[in-house]
Amino acid sequence: MKDSIKEMVCVSREIICVIWERCQSGERLSAEQEHIARVLREHEQYHSAWEIGNVLVDSHYTVGGVNPFLHVHIHLGVENQLRTNDPPEVREVAAALEKGGHSRHDALHAIGAVLLDEMYDMMHGERSFDRDRYVGRVRGLLKAGGAVATE
Repeated sequence: MKDSIKEMVCVSREIICVIWERCQSGERLSAEQEHIARVLREHEQYHSAWEIGNVLVDSHYTVGGVNPFLHVHIHLGVENQLRTNDPPEVREVAAALEKGGHSRHDALHAIGAVLLDEMYDMMHGERSFDRDRYVGRVRGLLKAGGAVATE
């Protein structure tokens, strides 16, 4: 792993673990920290990861084949796109998926899977973010019959 990426992974894990610890101890959180804590609480299957995350800094760690730290960061990234309405198509697709019977959580995960694929392609193709490609892939969720991954 490149040193800069490794450093980013370590810092992001530490942030999650500190927020989780503060949340569990009842400490007061900032609005942004409370938002992150809410997302952490929504992912009950990963609670044990937040408890031991500080010892996992240099480890490749998965729960059921999913990296819980990356998972919540992608989830938070999609929520940020919804909050800022950028790109607006993300909000439109999320609303359409929900209207089609999917939970908000599952809709975010479906969009997050597209975001993760786009990020993977960027990193391995050493190219910049392609907003049009990303939006097209997000819109493709609706063409695919609204099948939504729940992990």
